[in-house]
Amino acid sequence: MRIVYISENKMYICEGGKVRELPSERVAHYTETVRTINHNKEWKYTGTGAKFTGTLRNFSDSEASDYSINGLEWDGRGLVYSMILGEMGAIYRKNLDNPKAAEEHIYTAMNAGIGRISYNGSQIAAEMGGHIAIYDPETGCSELTEGDSVETAPSWSDSDSGELLCTSKGIAVSDRDMHYSPGAVLSINMKFGTMDEIYSDKKSDIISPRRDSDGNLWFIRQPYKQENKKTSLWKDILLFPVRIIKAIGGFLNAFSVIFGGEPLRDGGKRSDVKSIQKSEKELFFEGRLIEAGKNQRENSAKGDKNPSIFPRSRELVKVSPDGEETVVRCGVQDYLLLENGGLAVSDGQSVIYIGNDGEKILAKAVLAHSLCTVPEVNYEN
Repeated sequence: MRIVYISENKMYICEGGKVRELPSERVAHYTETVRTINHNKEWKYTGTGAKFTGTLRNFSDSEASDYSINGLEWDGRGLVYSMILGEMGAIYRKNLDNPKAAEEHIYTAMNAGIGRISYNGSQIAAEMGGHIAIYDPETGCSELTEGDSVETAPSWSDSDSGELLCTSKGIAVSDRDMHYSPGAVLSINMKFGTMDEIYSDKKSDIISPRRDSDGNLWFIRQPYKQENKKTSLWKDILLFPVRIIKAIGGFLNAFSVIFGGEPLRDGGKRSDVKSIQKSEKELFFEGRLIEAGKNQRENSAKGDKNPSIFPRSRELVKVSPDGEETVVRCGVQDYLLLENGGLAVSDGQSVIYIGNDGEKILAKAVLAHSLCTVPEVNYEN
């Protein structure tokens, strides 16, 4: 079994218990181009002349790191992957039989944030600009969903049904806030041109829906959490000067602690700065704070063989055609349905195979997502 996944913005393949990185030719070309451009124009914005004209600017490699690899799929010819390069969305195909072969361009567009993808026949369904779009090599790219909603995680069902599943969330906009409804499963029938909400729970977010060959519906369920933070505009205006003064004071105190070793305020401690930094055992995922260490301890106490860094309330659920629900595993970040009836899941720190004999760790991987299987790969030296 060979599984490809994305971890820490890089692509990896796990085969025979070994893991190797799959470098992106597009990323390498993009980063080198950005660095070259910055280097060639750096003289204009540095030195005495730039100080005199007021155009002084600090250059760094941060612009060269402005990319993200977001989705993976095997299309029978190679590994198709989606990404964002600066302000451009792109889809490319990588030849795994010959890693030295040039990557094939499939689609690019400016200001198109391309996320997760799913392949079916010749069509690619993709997250694009908050909705689902379909790319066809003959007709190009067309938006499939629209309106005051956001759709994510497209997934084709079997090739004959014409069904495309995704998560859909309604958007409510007020004068100062934007709220999202709980995620629900949207079924789009490409043959008949219909869209139906087939599963929802007002108390839960339903994400990453998929359907297996037996007609079972799979998804990840987690408690719905809505941001209700609302403040008065007049209160914000009145408190603005106070907050500015506090921010400046806090910055100067932090600067003094870091570079001088002493706080500006009497009674201050050197730990003042550290106390506001995010713990190494905490991370943000999909806009939520994940208390990794706490979750792992709780999952271990429940007897989990491979305790996840995600809370137990984030569940992988299977719903049979007659409506029977089964919680297959807790603490799942992402998952993949395998042809042999097994599963591959990511728990935030590992890629795990789940079969009749239980669980087996395939690879250590931080926040692995977009798992997909690939056929036998014969690398050329």
